[in-house]
Parts: sequence; structure tokens; C-alpha cells
Amino acid sequence: MNEKERQRLARQIVDRAAMARGVIVLDSNVVGLAAALREANIKVVEIPAEISEAVVRHGWLPHRILVTHDAKDFLNDAPIDEFGIVSLEKLKSIDTSPSFADNLTAQLISRGISGYGLWSRGAKFLLELRDDGNHVLTPLE
Repeated sequence: MNEKERQRLARQIVDRAAMARGVIVLDSNVVGLAAALREANIKVVEIPAEISEAVVRHGWLPHRILVTHDAKDFLNDAPIDEFGIVSLEKLKSIDTSPSFADNLTAQLISRGISGYGLWSRGAKFLLELRDDGNHVLTPLE
């Protein structure tokens, strides 16, 4: 393989990695966002109500991003079980419109995850979304 072919292959790998998407897990308090996030081509997992909290924390969340309205309940586990948290607590309201084009909350989540490069970061972070766009990203150690 010559140098030009190697460069082309390297560009393809980088392009595909940039397109890779992770998985969002919706806490039971924000399941109304599922349809809009799926419409945005985001893989969404909704936690069934009958699943125990321990199973959720240690089995469903590792290497995923949790979207919740109660981030404080998960802050201690995120670094240990290696998951990220997107908190909606600072938002005035949570939009439940099933259409991504109409759902401001789903748009904020999508832009926040992409804008802060959270798909590649993977774990151990808290992103607090805010209505004014002044989001706060905090590493969790």
C-alpha cells in the first residue's frame, strides 16, 4: 500500500469514528424524550420500571450516557461504573413533543452531546444543560 492509499484509508477511519454514536439511557423521569431523540438518529434505551436500581446502575449504564432530571442520585456511581450523565435539572421545563424538530429539550441534548464530544469521551462526566446555552461540563473522578 502506497502513502496516498494509507492517507485515504486513515481519512475514512477518522470519518467513520466521527460518525459513531453511543447509547443514551433515559431515566424514568424523562422517558417522554425517547421518540424525539430516536428521530434524531440517537440510540435510546428506556429502563423498564420493574428493573432494580442496582441492575440499572451496574448493568445498563456502564459505557453509556444517562439522561436524567435527578443527577445527584448517580454522581457517585458514574466514575465507578464508567458512565456519563446529562442533567436536565437546570432546565425550566422538559419538552415532550415526539418530533425532534419541535422538541427543544431533545435538540439541547443532541447539541450538547455533539458539541462537547461526549460520544468519544464515553464516561465519568456530568453535563448540566441550561436554557441559556451556558452548559456546564464537569469531569467526575
